[in-house]
Amino acid sequence: MEVLRKLFGKTPDVDTWLTRGDTLKGLGRYKEAMRCYDRALDIDPGDPDAWTKKGDILGLTGRHHDAIRRFHRAIEADPSHRPAWHSLAVMLETLGRIDEAEQCFMKAKEPTA
Repeated sequence: MEVLRKLFGKTPDVDTWLTRGDTLKGLGRYKEAMRCYDRALDIDPGDPDAWTKKGDILGLTGRHHDAIRRFHRAIEADPSHRPAWHSLAVMLETLGRIDEAEQCFMKAKEPTA
């Protein structure tokens, strides 16, 4: 965290934790990325991006039902959060739940207000 303070000149905010998590995810360091997303949620428990990103990693690691729960948390926080709807659709499709997946893909395509 000290390194982040030096880099950004302040205590890391949600976006900083999300960016760091994305970088770690890209390096395949999923546990560390999850910790960053958790830190973002410590700051803003209703951040749909953090919930979606946690779900994405859970899906990548085969924890599909846990991933679905995180996508639902993101959607509860922001019903128009298109990335969460899209990730949920992909996960449902992976599990063979095609009708539900199609509905979620449609939600992901809806224009936001």
